[in-house]
Amino acid sequence: MKNNVESMRNDIISHISEKIGKDVDTSFDRSRGTCKGYLKAAFISQNIAASIGLHFGTPKAFIIGSPTPQWVVESPGLTGEPGTVSLTYTEAPYVGWYLRHSNYRLQVDDKNNPSLPQYFIKDATWRLIPNKYFKNYMTFQSVNYPDRFIRHQSWALKLHQDDGSELFKKDASFLQAPFSSLYGKCE
Repeated sequence: MKNNVESMRNDIISHISEKIGKDVDTSFDRSRGTCKGYLKAAFISQNIAASIGLHFGTPKAFIIGSPTPQWVVESPGLTGEPGTVSLTYTEAPYVGWYLRHSNYRLQVDDKNNPSLPQYFIKDATWRLIPNKYFKNYMTFQSVNYPDRFIRHQSWALKLHQDDGSELFKKDASFLQAPFSSLYGKCE
């Protein structure tokens, strides 16, 4: 059985190929133009029945009770590196804002007017690592701090190093809920 990340990537490539009427290189080769795949998803914690979201209308990211898809996964991520993703939020008032870290806390930020713009692109780009700690679960590895991963702690989402504990492994593992609205775009 294919893992969620590989299946997502293959679906994106297939869908983009159909849209533009030709094969798309799986590396999204920039010499052929920029091709990105998008899908709507929710990411549910391994150890708490909650998903990644925003709480009380603030741009700070938390684990919340809503399991509904609140994110659009963009692949490749904002850095354009193969194998990366960026996540944009789908609910008002932060529609289209990207999940990023700042001072090791997660929040959403406006791509067109970010805080600390010199770091924004890398702060908002992640590597999805399937099955790192648990089968069918993924972890989000920071692109600019590759020794750190998204985890929840006291409901807040943070960027932490793997301390080897069972609690960290559970806090840093997320199940991608079934997705819809898969589409692609090549420029």
